[in-house]
Amino acid sequence: MGSYSSEFVRGAEALDALSFRRAGQCGAICWRIGTDGDIEVLLISSGDTDHWAIPKGDIRKHELLYRCAQRHALEKAGVTGRISKTPLGHYTYRKSSPWSPLTVLVHLLFVESESGSFRPEGKRQCLWLPAKDASTHIRQSELRELIGLLADADAPRCVATIKKTLSRSKATTRPSDLL
Repeated sequence: MGSYSSEFVRGAEALDALSFRRAGQCGAICWRIGTDGDIEVLLISSGDTDHWAIPKGDIRKHELLYRCAQRHALEKAGVTGRISKTPLGHYTYRKSSPWSPLTVLVHLLFVESESGSFRPEGKRQCLWLPAKDASTHIRQSELRELIGLLADADAPRCVATIKKTLSRSKATTRPSDLL
């Protein structure tokens, strides 16, 4: 599992230091190039409600934020790959509790492998969709916008950039290079 450096892309909300401190969770928009050459995004059904989301979860003490997103992609969706070190953006949502909204920092994860033996926990399901369709399955408007950035991306350029990055010992790809 590798990583690549990143910077904020056009249209993504800038994250300031306060956003990082308030983040309660990290998540990953897991993506790949489908058989038709378009970008596909992996969605998972939520554990406690009947809606679609991205793999996300709590940050462990002293855990790097991008490693947290990478860990949750593996634990909740059975995928591994290259992850952006800097978040693409963030979104907020309310859990089914009276506490204040949670901020989720979102990283891009280019899926290099899927576990054939992975079984989602409980009633969870995993679903690959074209990026343009995936955003229509998402309730949170901020997350829809982030996925929408992938829908507008040039798939061949993304593949070329990732392949170039994968051939280097130190990766330098930024989401702005992809989108």
